[in-house]
Amino acid sequence: MRLKSLLRLETLKRTWFLVILSIGVINLSCVCGQLGSPVYEAIAVGETNDLVVDPAGTVHVLYSFYALARRADSVYGVYYAHRSGDGDWQTEALETRRGHNQVHAFGMGSDGALRAFYGTTRHTEYAWKETGGAWEKETFLTNGFVGDVAFDADGAMHLAYVHWLTDTFLFDNVRPLYAYKPADGGFHSREIEIEGLRDVNYGQVSDIAVDSSGRAHMVFDVRALVVREIDYLQIAADDGDITPRETIASGWSTNWHPSLAIDGDDGLHMAFTGYYTTEPGEEYKPKLKYTVSYDGGATWAEEMLVDAEDETGQSPELAIDDAGGLHIAYLSPESYEVRYAYKAPGAESWSVETVDSDVPTDVDVSLALDGEGNPFILYSKVSPDTPETPKVTDTPWAPDMTDTPWTPDWADFLDLKLAHRTGDGRWVAETIPSPLQ
Repeated sequence: MRLKSLLRLETLKRTWFLVILSIGVINLSCVCGQLGSPVYEAIAVGETNDLVVDPAGTVHVLYSFYALARRADSVYGVYYAHRSGDGDWQTEALETRRGHNQVHAFGMGSDGALRAFYGTTRHTEYAWKETGGAWEKETFLTNGFVGDVAFDADGAMHLAYVHWLTDTFLFDNVRPLYAYKPADGGFHSREIEIEGLRDVNYGQVSDIAVDSSGRAHMVFDVRALVVREIDYLQIAADDGDITPRETIASGWSTNWHPSLAIDGDDGLHMAFTGYYTTEPGEEYKPKLKYTVSYDGGATWAEEMLVDAEDETGQSPELAIDDAGGLHIAYLSPESYEVRYAYKAPGAESWSVETVDSDVPTDVDVSLALDGEGNPFILYSKVSPDTPETPKVTDTPWAPDMTDTPWTPDWADFLDLKLAHRTGDGRWVAETIPSPLQ
């Protein structure tokens, strides 16, 4: 009896062992499944971006990406996507290193080759892609970043970029540089010296454009303790002269993101944001403005108001179509909107339209025109997957904000949107697929 009882007990123990083992395997598989599918606290697609539409109508997009995960490695990257007609988006990664997820500049030369600059605030990679070829890459700058790129009729590339002189963000530690790269040669760089200003950070080069003679035109901001202004100068690409800088707009009133474009007659057009205040201590009221020079930058027309609404005009992008029509895409921080302004040739005023809403105040807005002058606008928008309330955090620089009403100001989930204007005047926006999809 005892032997049979022992055998029954042993059988029962083995049975329970198998049951417990099975439960353990099930739980382990569940855990592994969770680890294989990270829970992301933030997914931002296209916070920094740029856009090109080639003569055939193919849309080319360069954008940043990050996904912050709880139980797995976070994902960072810079991605390139393109699409022809109504086809599917084709996406590939240019950069996947942690933190290297800022788009600096993106453009296409007259030969159809793409040029991309990306990285961090202090490190810039350069990638290029010939028509029908694969991307090639190299490090361009280890202590600075590219502000903009432009191309002349011969396919030469012109760059506006900055160099950090120290490892700290001070007023006087940044210097602007200009680089010229012929179609069949290497980079030639020149530092831009600006006299007459002390303790000034004049390195935030905002835009560069090239006229029909191959001469580069640059606009950039000057920021000091008591001075803020937009400056303009010209540079000869063949190591020739640099004109003395000229101040276009000044006072504690000027945004540091002016946008410059050149028309078919070499007229210089600039969009920028001005701030207005009448009494010390009053709230600043940014408004979108425009000016033009028809004598090679020697004189500039009186500033023209584009959007009269307060708290608007952030990060403007200006483009000119073949007929001379002016197009501007920009942010309206007060209403969390992307807006579009258009001025027809010979018109006295601008028409303003809302492209989309629920757009954060700190994202890039990129504008490009197709061969018929139709505008395409690239931007990030708050994703419908964004939680209704902010996530809980106990970090000292971001206290618990669970009870704070949600606003698009600091959205953690962003979708990348491409909007185009239809023939009947409507704006149609589509979502560019995330790298996680």
